[in-house]
Amino acid sequence: MKIIFILILSIASIPNCLCQTAEEYNKSGREKYDKELGSFTADFTEAIGDLNKAISMKPDYAEAYKNRGLVKMQWDFKGAISDYSKTLGINSKDDNAYLSRDSVN
Repeated sequence: MKIIFILILSIASIPNCLCQTAEEYNKSGREKYDKELGSFTADFTEAIGDLNKAISMKPDYAEAYKNRGLVKMQWDFKGAISDYSKTLGINSKDDNAYLSRDSVN
């Protein structure tokens, strides 16, 4: 019984950031991108980091690839095209991914 209690206390003390879902990381990454977009000193590192976490947690998460492609369009055109292509490989009916990929070319 004592071991179970200690285990419950240990689990309860894990920081919330370790318990985020792929969807939450995707949303956070998109919000960080939107926040930085208007800045003259835009740094999309945190947005990319969150989107990478979403993708690593859920490798078939098309929306996270699409959002990462959007962020990469700021400096890495080949990377953006790759992410949009991955999105379409997962969800071939995503018209926005087609339009976004075509706008990079």
